This record gives sequence, C-alpha cells and structure tokens, in this order.
Amino acid sequence: MSEDYFNYPTSLYLPVKPDHLRKIADPQGRVESFFALVPVEKVPDISVEDTNPREQNIKSGVAKKIRESLVQHDGNFHLLNRGITLSVANAAYDNKTERLRLDLDVRGVHGNVDGGHTQRVIRETVGSKEWELNRQSIIESGQEIFPQYVRYEILTGLSPDLLVKLAETRNTSVQVKDFSLDNLAGKFKWIKEQLSEYEGVIAYKENEKKPVNVRDVIALFTLFNIGLYPNTGSQHPIQAYSSKVRPLELFDSKQETYRALSPILTDILSLYDYVRATMRDIYNDNGGKFLKWESIDQKSVMNFHFDKALLQADHKIADGMVYPLLGAFRFLVREKDGVCVWKVDDVRKFYERFGERLIRTALEGVRTKGNNPTAAGKDGALWDQLYNQVKLAYFELREIDEEKSVSV
Repeated sequence: MSEDYFNYPTSLYLPVKPDHLRKIADPQGRVESFFALVPVEKVPDISVEDTNPREQNIKSGVAKKIRESLVQHDGNFHLLNRGITLSVANAAYDNKTERLRLDLDVRGVHGNVDGGHTQRVIRETVGSKEWELNRQSIIESGQEIFPQYVRYEILTGLSPDLLVKLAETRNTSVQVKDFSLDNLAGKFKWIKEQLSEYEGVIAYKENEKKPVNVRDVIALFTLFNIGLYPNTGSQHPIQAYSSKVRPLELFDSKQETYRALSPILTDILSLYDYVRATMRDIYNDNGGKFLKWESIDQKSVMNFHFDKALLQADHKIADGMVYPLLGAFRFLVREKDGVCVWKVDDVRKFYERFGERLIRTALEGVRTKGNNPTAAGKDGALWDQLYNQVKLAYFELREIDEEKSVSV
C-alpha cells in the first residue's frame, strides 16, 4: 500500500444523512466525538500507516469475516462490524450538502486509528467481481438487496500521547484471534524453562492474568534475532513493533533462530527495562530536559518486570520509540559456536556511554512524526539511523579483532 494517501494538510468529505449523524460533547471539553453511518461505496482511503499501530493483513481470518459480512448485501454490516475510528483536527457538518467535512492537518496525528482492516476490505471489495456476483445471486434468488453502511467514530483534538493510548487500546482484537497462543503451547516449553525466574510475570496462555504477554517477549527477542535479520543485511525487525502476529509466526516457523538466542535471553529482557528506566537520566546528564519532549507521557507510570532493582517511573515511554533504539543493539550480537553472544563485555555500559546520542535521535524521530511514537516505530529510516549509530559507536571502541569481545 502506498505510504502517501494524500498530502497533508487536507480536507475530506463523508456523505452522511442528518439522521445518520450524532455529535457528543466530551465531559472534559477536550475532544469532540462524531458518530456517523456512511455508505460503503463512499469510504475514502484515509492514511493508516502513521496512526494505526498494526499492519493490515488482508488474508487474515478477521479480514475474511469482514468481507463475508460485507458481500451479504443485507444492510446489517454496520451492526456486525465495529467500524472505523478516525483522528481529525476538525469536523463540521453541512446540512445543505449533507456532507461531513474532516480536516486532517498533521501526518502521524490525523488518520485511521482503528479499523484499518475494515477500511481496506471495503475499499478492495466494493465494486469487485465478488461484490457484483453476490449481489446478482441474491437478486436471482428473489431476495431483497439492502445498502450497506459502515460506522465511523470521528474524534477531534486528540493529543499525541492520547492518540497512542487510544490506538494501542483499540487494536487488540486481531492479535488475539489471528494466532492463538494456545497453538504454540508446546513450543513455549523451552522458553518457560529458560525464563523460569519470570514464571509469575509472563503469560503464556490466552487470558492468563500476568503483567507481560509472551507475545511481547517474543517481539523483544525478535529485535535481536540475527538469524532472521543478519548484521550483514539491510533489513530491520520493524515487524517486532508493527505486528503482534508476525513475531509469533516467525517463532513458530524459525524456532532454531530463537533457540540460538538462549545465552542472552534474560539480558534482552532486563536491557528492555534498563533502557527505559535510565533514559531520562542519561539524557539529562548530558544537559538535556527529557520530560520537555511532548512524546513523553507524564500522566502515566512505567513498570519494570524483568529487573527487580528498578522502581516504578513517574512517566511512560512508548514502545514506538523504545523498539527502534533497542533493536539497534542487534549489531552488538554475534554468533559463536552455534549460539548468540555479545560483542561487548557489558551491553549496559555500552548504552550508558553512547545512549545520549541514541536517545536524542529517537526523540527527534518521534518529533518528526508529529510526536506520534506509533508512526516513528514503523519508520524504517529511524531504525536504520539508530542501527548505524550503534555500529559507529562500536567501531569507536574496537581496537582488537571483531571476533573478540570489546571492553566498554
């Protein structure tokens, strides 16, 4: 799918009958909500890439069910599908033209927050051969054809941090059912044994009440998987962030590459905590003002489950900023005797020494995406920039053969 749906800023128009539109005021007076029913034939192609944290898999079970419901021509689609959620700068309805104007001003802030699958399926199905054949079949059977509508929720005035929370919260249904954890139960056995110290922390089954889902653990391991993303190549594990399903699929089909990470698995998890916990101090120690950056959420707290020495933080750093930075440390992993080891003798000290430049790059990367970490987390240029910075930092240290560990 093209990255550029349209140029920002722009205005789009949805045809909506007066009886199919409702406006609800926010009790706090910050966000306006519009609910509208729009004919599926009039659904516009609104940007998904920068505002929706998940990739749209058109071949998934979820997409298939959306398509099956859509081509029924029974008028029930808006009741059976949860619809599309948009973030916009402003929205205004014209009673004369019966059109709802949507102003999208900032890439990464305004666009499709939830319902990317629904939007894409509608765009690719309506008017297609399948659409027309089903329609004709229904008519020939003597049944009545009813127009299909899709439900829109349109939110104005979302701040970047609230947008991230909204997108992450809304985008949960696909990840649970596309690839059930229970299907991988047997393949998690060696992971559970390797990470036995986190038995009370990691949930390995659906609906298990533990603070960390094994999906996120596998995603973190994917960041360092040089079997899948070798340091001799140019590909980065962006899907570790952008897709909840893809890391599990890779874990299922490429078990040997994850087993090779065994010697550093606990290091990876504790490094994830340590990087987030010390980011503010490392940045501020070099004269910065970390909490002044708009992308840092000061209304939430951040918990650390893999390093018991770390206390809860009074701010939260989005994974969209953390994953590209942490993924850059993949360059510090090498293969030795069939397993993965670090190229440096202390990866934490490496981060302490060179972290400020990496943190600044990550913060700038988020800022250029409208202070939206979701967009930054899927930005290949940011991943590449951070990776190259780790690479350069490593060679600043290296005075001996690359196959030996380097002292920091």
